[in-house]
Amino acid sequence: MKAILQARHAEHFVLVTSPTHMKRAVAVFRAAGLAPYPSVTRVRSEGLPDGWALLPYESYLRLSSDAIYDYLALGYYWVRGRL
Repeated sequence: MKAILQARHAEHFVLVTSPTHMKRAVAVFRAAGLAPYPSVTRVRSEGLPDGWALLPYESYLRLSSDAIYDYLALGYYWVRGRL
């Protein structure tokens, strides 16, 4: 990515990803010496139910799983020296 941006003389770019991945994505790009402008996508899609419920929805559990995965990945990247 860095080589592509340098070839086009671009110092900044818009980084588009979900809110659950944004923190890690920005950290990785900054560690590589790049300066992204973060722009998050919507978390909620039309398929997710409104409000709250007594029983958990599979789609909400999937969002929680994505967030947990990303925090673990952030720790892994830090341990491996990518941040």
